[in-house]
Amino acid sequence: MSLVLSVIDPAVVCQFLQEHFHKEVASVAFIGAGWFSQAFSFTAGRQGFIFRVNAYEEDFQKDAFAYHHFSSPALPIPRVIRIGQFDDSRYYMITERCAGRNLNQMDKAAVRQIVPRLFETLDALHNVDISGYSGWGLADAAGNGRFESWPAYLLSLYDQKFAFSWTELAARTFLERDVYAALYEEMKRLLPYSRRTST
Repeated sequence: MSLVLSVIDPAVVCQFLQEHFHKEVASVAFIGAGWFSQAFSFTAGRQGFIFRVNAYEEDFQKDAFAYHHFSSPALPIPRVIRIGQFDDSRYYMITERCAGRNLNQMDKAAVRQIVPRLFETLDALHNVDISGYSGWGLADAAGNGRFESWPAYLLSLYDQKFAFSWTELAARTFLERDVYAALYEEMKRLLPYSRRTST
């Protein structure tokens, strides 16, 4: 499976948004991409938005779930405006654009100044009440983990897009088999100290 994304022409994005979102869409600009998603900024009616395209609709559904259930002043999550079909194989999501800069665009002095606020956000994240949800590991679009225990998740090396076994990973990648085997056995030895069932 190739993870190299062919960047969508911003002019194509602009036309799509003008036809499906707002006729006054302007200033469409590519702002980055990850393994699975591309992101663009744009304006409409003098307001800033973010447009993302992804082959996996569930990724966007999870973002919407997080916004509706966990967003707060201490844990700001962009408001999801719309999720829909972009083309035959991809989906899109529009969110409000949040003010700020990416950490990798800041110099060291600016990063040092913002670190305390990052820890405050992490504290807020760790204090989210998830008692109403079940399971461990990667969550689904309803907020539930996909595995019965944390050890089961760690041993699976799984996400909803593709799954590997640790053995296959050692055989097919740059991992050194002897080093992998020693570390894998040590991980399995320590797993009993993890919680085995969700609460």
